[in-house]
Amino acid sequence: MKSVVFDLDGTLADTSEDLIAAANACFEGLGLKKMLDPINDASVAFQGGRAMLKLGLERANSFDQTKIDKQYPILLEHYKKNEDLASLSFGDNRQTVLLPYLILNIKLTCCLFGLAQLFAFGAN
Repeated sequence: MKSVVFDLDGTLADTSEDLIAAANACFEGLGLKKMLDPINDASVAFQGGRAMLKLGLERANSFDQTKIDKQYPILLEHYKKNEDLASLSFGDNRQTVLLPYLILNIKLTCCLFGLAQLFAFGAN
């Protein structure tokens, strides 16, 4: 069986605002203000959760790798519970991306938290 695994974020939807909100929830949990702006910092969201945490902590002059390690699971949990509050579909691009695979009868799998986490859970 042929299959294709792709990451949802940035492929079928712009999830940057929800990702930024998850990072900002972490900063607020640390007693900081919202350190990332959903518009001006959207591109950092697609670099991953750790990159967002690092940027925010650097801006707060509070960078510490252990904080990132502790906050990363919290960020993922917040995102999981609150995803799709602000995410935008890329519209008709879904059909452009998916149609060739459907025509060729190739199984599709979508990964919400990035390919690294998918393979870390032992997906085949």
